[in-house]
Amino acid sequence: MYADLSLDHSLLKKVIEKKTLRPCQKRDISQDLVQEDKVSIVRAYRIVDLDRSMFYYESIRDDSEVETKLNSYVENKHLCNRGCPEYYKRLRREGIGWNHKRVERVY
Repeated sequence: MYADLSLDHSLLKKVIEKKTLRPCQKRDISQDLVQEDKVSIVRAYRIVDLDRSMFYYESIRDDSEVETKLNSYVENKHLCNRGCPEYYKRLRREGIGWNHKRVERVY
């Protein structure tokens, strides 16, 4: 019991930062704990306060189309100094129905 708590405490010292960590950052840290410190998946994710299911989750997002379209706008000499709202309006005028939040995230 005491050994488990002291191990968790020492691992938590490696993880703690002043800033609040996002879930993707916590996931990376816990995967490092599993690989480097040879801690079980359950314990590593409990230390960083995440669900174990995040270890097995794989994103199915494919934003490559959005990235290529935005890169083509940026490479254009006349459009390079615009911003995300302008690019979003151009995408809409071209008939591409991507959500503004998706364009903002990729931008």
